[in-house]
Amino acid sequence: MSDKKQLVLEIPLHPHLNDHRFEGRAVLPAVEAMQLLATSTVGEFPDLPVNCMRDGAFEKFLYLEDRAGAKRTTAIIELDAGSDGSVRTK
Repeated sequence: MSDKKQLVLEIPLHPHLNDHRFEGRAVLPAVEAMQLLATSTVGEFPDLPVNCMRDGAFEKFLYLEDRAGAKRTTAIIELDAGSDGSVRTK
């Protein structure tokens, strides 16, 4: 049985993020997304080691150009705790 939880994640929009592009559009870099997911996961599961991630996949991009001038944006993340002690985030 799994335990799913959704969180609202606030993402600061630093100017340098506009330099990372896919097909000409500014997107949140995957490494930034992984760091945000790891930080959020530790916030909910403090004893879980997050120094190793596996099976990473990025099916969607968080496009940033629609947020020009904004200081932050929000995203919903889902944490799914497995019975084996693992946690899947998306």
